[in-house]
Amino acid sequence: MASANNDQVKKRVSIPMSSKDEATITTYEYTLPGDDDDSFLVDESDLMSSRSGSFKRIDTTGSVFSNSSGSISMSARSTGSSNAQEMTSMRSKSICDDELNLIDRNSVKQKKSSQALAGLTINKLNTSNIGLIGREKQVKILHSCYSTIMDSKKEEGIYAKNRQLVFIKGYAGVGKSMLAKTLEQKVSSTDKGCFVEGKFDYNHSDEPYSGIAAAFGNIFDFIMKDSQGRDFSTITEKITSRLGEDVKMMMYLVPQLDELIGDYSTSGVESNEGAFDPTSAEQRWKYAFRMLARALTSTFHPLVMVLDDLQWADVSSLDVIEYLVSDVENPNPLMIVGSYRSNEVDENSILYNRIQSLLGKCDKFCFKIREIDVPSFDVNDVNKMVMSMLSIDDDEDATRDLAEICYKRTQGNPFFLSEFMLLLYEEKLVEFNLGLMAWKWEASEIDEKTMATANVVNLLQTRMRKMNLDVQNLLQYAACLGTSFTMSNLQLIWKEEGDMQNSNRLTVADFLNLTKQESLIESNGGSEYRWVHDKVQEAALHLSDTVNDAFRFDIGITLLHGMTPNEVEEKLFDMVDLINSGKVNKAAEFAELNLRAAEKARTMSALQSASAYAVHGIGFLPGDHWESHRPLALKLYTMAAEVELALGRVESSEKYGNEVLGQDNMSLMETLPFRLAKARNLCYVQLKFDDAINYCIPILRDLGHNLTWSRKAVPIQAVRSLLRSVKALKQAPKEMWENVSKTTDPKEQSVALLMRQLNYAGYNSEDVFLSILCNARLGEMTLKHGVNQSSASAIATLGGAILMVQQDYETCEQLGTLALSLERRIHGIHIAETVYCAYAYGLSWTRMLGDCVMPAMEGYTLGMQKGDTPFASWNLMQHFVFLPYTMGKALGPMLEEFPRILAQLENVAQSGHVLVLRLFWQMMLDMQRTLQPSTNQLEGEIFSRSKDNEQSPVHRGTVHLCEGELMIFCGDYESAATRAIKKAGKYEKALPGFFMIMIETFHRAVALYAMAQKTKRLKYRSRADAIRKTMMKWMKRGNPNVVYFVEFLTAEHYALASKLDKAEEHYRKSIVFTARTGYLHHSGLFNERYADFLLSKRKDVNEAKYRLEEAIRYYEEWGATGKVQQLKDRLTSLS
Repeated sequence: MASANNDQVKKRVSIPMSSKDEATITTYEYTLPGDDDDSFLVDESDLMSSRSGSFKRIDTTGSVFSNSSGSISMSARSTGSSNAQEMTSMRSKSICDDELNLIDRNSVKQKKSSQALAGLTINKLNTSNIGLIGREKQVKILHSCYSTIMDSKKEEGIYAKNRQLVFIKGYAGVGKSMLAKTLEQKVSSTDKGCFVEGKFDYNHSDEPYSGIAAAFGNIFDFIMKDSQGRDFSTITEKITSRLGEDVKMMMYLVPQLDELIGDYSTSGVESNEGAFDPTSAEQRWKYAFRMLARALTSTFHPLVMVLDDLQWADVSSLDVIEYLVSDVENPNPLMIVGSYRSNEVDENSILYNRIQSLLGKCDKFCFKIREIDVPSFDVNDVNKMVMSMLSIDDDEDATRDLAEICYKRTQGNPFFLSEFMLLLYEEKLVEFNLGLMAWKWEASEIDEKTMATANVVNLLQTRMRKMNLDVQNLLQYAACLGTSFTMSNLQLIWKEEGDMQNSNRLTVADFLNLTKQESLIESNGGSEYRWVHDKVQEAALHLSDTVNDAFRFDIGITLLHGMTPNEVEEKLFDMVDLINSGKVNKAAEFAELNLRAAEKARTMSALQSASAYAVHGIGFLPGDHWESHRPLALKLYTMAAEVELALGRVESSEKYGNEVLGQDNMSLMETLPFRLAKARNLCYVQLKFDDAINYCIPILRDLGHNLTWSRKAVPIQAVRSLLRSVKALKQAPKEMWENVSKTTDPKEQSVALLMRQLNYAGYNSEDVFLSILCNARLGEMTLKHGVNQSSASAIATLGGAILMVQQDYETCEQLGTLALSLERRIHGIHIAETVYCAYAYGLSWTRMLGDCVMPAMEGYTLGMQKGDTPFASWNLMQHFVFLPYTMGKALGPMLEEFPRILAQLENVAQSGHVLVLRLFWQMMLDMQRTLQPSTNQLEGEIFSRSKDNEQSPVHRGTVHLCEGELMIFCGDYESAATRAIKKAGKYEKALPGFFMIMIETFHRAVALYAMAQKTKRLKYRSRADAIRKTMMKWMKRGNPNVVYFVEFLTAEHYALASKLDKAEEHYRKSIVFTARTGYLHHSGLFNERYADFLLSKRKDVNEAKYRLEEAIRYYEEWGATGKVQQLKDRLTSLS
């Protein structure tokens, strides 16, 4: 018989050792805690269940042995027989004659006895401090990650190291959650930190964002009960400011936000008619989460979010996690700790591949990622845990035999080990002997009796089955409700499903108290509870054969009919999952419920979940559903077709879509949602633009809008429609626009969407007139039927089109202003597109470029909020690339921003935008190098023309532009002029109406005039003069940005005509203009060209040298170091 006894008892205590042949002293004098004068006699059986207090033991001779400390310590050390003899010999030394005062037993003291004995822990297993034994290395790594985000600083314009993503992996029960929870104390030690947890549930894995929503909900709970008393108004103001209209959307997912903010209304009504756009919906949710995280991290330093059981996380949740940690614009510390079961994640799993992807992105997006492996214990660590549970401080050999059995049965799993030891204790295979003051066990007996132990779930179930039958039933009900549940929902089920005839049945409140004491559940704040471990939930869920599909179904029905409508909406996914688990007859009621769940999931951009619910709903439809439940069947099949297509499952989508199309007497409007989704897929996913055009035009014809697509016929249709539409828009009274209403006709909404898709396909197939035609029709539809989603962006585009066709600057300004005003009034979802089209293709021709910079940033922000990432990204490029470069801003600061811009573009998967950015980036880098004609090929580490060969119109146009810029600023006028003749209009054809046509056209003229001066050939001069005249027309009709272009080209014109004084006058005026406006690149270019004039025409070397020095100064400030070196060499040759 193995044993371990206590050597930490105070010196005044003498404990006689006993053996099997020796009678054990059975009478003790017990003193209540804090009441030294109150004593009474108890039996050893009473003491065995005691937990706290002081005692005096009376031996057979009447001697009293007292615990001088007034309490019993659980700490013990194994001792041998010699130690027992030694302890026996100490007995006489510890007799205290002054403590022989025995008190008679009475009823009052019996009551005190029962109260006091309940607290004694001498004979209990100590499980409070075993969780982190052997985890020192993992704790150190995790805390090091935490220290990194707290010490982070801003580096090179990007916040580095302030965002940490830590993955804790290991088998279930190894202590991953407990390891993560060690951060809570560190966070709470700061004044501004916040530590929250969220958990994903295997039984509700279709529920989108569940773990993340729970974590954010806990943040809001923390705010509302924060003992630090933070000002709610400040926090809510940050949240509403960051999220804008998306506050309502987020309240839909996280109800606690509604409690925190209360009533929140937005001005205007968002136009949301028409087909579902999965890309914008997904981006909108991700951006909303990002904005919410920014608002919260600006309040809490740091924000630490622990997400448990990531192996069950949905794809949308993983997207959000990536979006939060890759936010290069967030300067505040954020740490996300995700734990997952390594044995349930292999190379084919979504989580594994996401982690691998994140490992490749951490440097690019400036966040840190760390994986921490939490293995099972070896036998030595198991021994340490056993010693801790038995409160043995040293002498590892004393528990070695027990530890080896525990290791063999549990394989070193800490949670399993804890339950295994508890089983041994409850079965009295390990017990505490008060006579010996030691733990006793028989290793061979334990080994024999526990051979059938399978796993921790079996152990937990063994413990559960010893509980009251009501407790077992309630455990099973609670397990069906998920990882967390509310008291009210459990009461509802207990009321409906329990035995109401049993007057002695357990109350839910008693059940919760009992299971908390048994460490099965724990409070999650308020009336919500959660399982202490998912293995406990699993054990409860499979406690008996009662929990089957029908059992879950019944619970789902009970919740459905017993909760309020608001509660049903909040727990919709949980209820539908329970109902779907049941094998029941086909029922339209459940099909309808699945449709609601699918619609909710799609609204949250959780397409996988939406598809699953739609398919379940179809399965619930009765056999004659097209006759008996036609509207419901149509919605479910259409939903399935749409989301399957959005997920890229074309074959599956066609199957559901063809089911709809194959029905007799199906109207066009009934089949239109699927047709719209297919058109969208052709345009935006498959990028088959000609196919999309051919698909859309017949549908439009069926809807009463005739279009004839012919490369020859469309231009005539387009110009006529453009002039007609613009005239009607200008004549519309102002009052109409002030009281404009949205179109409510589903047919017209569908037509507008098809026109929009046709417009996109036409532009990308380089049929600009088809694009103009579609926008003209949209303008006319707005006047006839009211505003639709695309009205404002179409009107903005018409402004640019009328400028291109008729050079009508006044009308362009009117339409651009109208479009912006209309979009803001209706809070449309395409505001980013409207802003970009209005400014990049219209207002930048009628206003100073500097006035277009801030609207571009606004367009980016609003576009991200609406989920319109393509046009949000174009606005971002407009703000940081297109406008600054055209305005001659310093290259250095621009280049510093490019890594951040690149990260943002890649973060929203805009590959086309990335390519354009890389082109400008490489061009600017080339300008900083030694300029030679051979370097004009845009070949480098950022962009390689030979490798990056995408052939979209925007890409081709940008390559053409950047090549020309390098030729001009390296002084290769011959190549530039030759290209200007051969490829005149190429850029304008690729990007018709885009404002950078101004600088591209101007630089062509510069090269042509330079070559005309050098060669005196008419082919250069005539083309240069033609461009000058064009720009003079632009200027006279209202373009303020080409005034100095005209001034400079006039100087070149006069120089060529040998009108030297006039030439000098215009050179000087153009230089003064650019110097005042800060156009550094043209200040350098104009001084350089003026120096060429002075040398060739005036022979004024001194003035020419001064102008070269000025050119060097401006180029140096601009950052074109290659050009600076080129001019310095030239200046040296003049000395």
